[in-house]
Amino acid sequence: MRYAKGFKLALATAGFSGVAVFLNSLTVKAVGDALVFTTVKNLGVAIILGMILLKNKINWQEIKNNWWKLGLIGVIGGSLPFYLFFKGLTMVNPATGALIHKTLIFWVALWALPFFKEKISLK
Repeated sequence: MRYAKGFKLALATAGFSGVAVFLNSLTVKAVGDALVFTTVKNLGVAIILGMILLKNKINWQEIKNNWWKLGLIGVIGGSLPFYLFFKGLTMVNPATGALIHKTLIFWVALWALPFFKEKISLK
């Protein structure tokens, strides 16, 4: 029973992700500039997160002390990868973009072999 629920959730996730890649590809091509598209999307997320922070009781001193770390995480973990992804979507069709995106874990594993001297094990 558990496996059936997990399979359904994985299938739904794949469906949402596939639709998202397709719609993002169409949208970024309509906007024309991947940097503008990424910036607008990230600003939207920042506004929503800001509203959540303002609504809840937050330790503002802790946030103030860690602001530069949060900004760095936002740029390295969000803005730059999404910019590169959307820039790539402007160069290929949505199906190719989705295929590359979904097989990314394999590409990372392959590049980890020479760069980080990783060893692949079936254990």
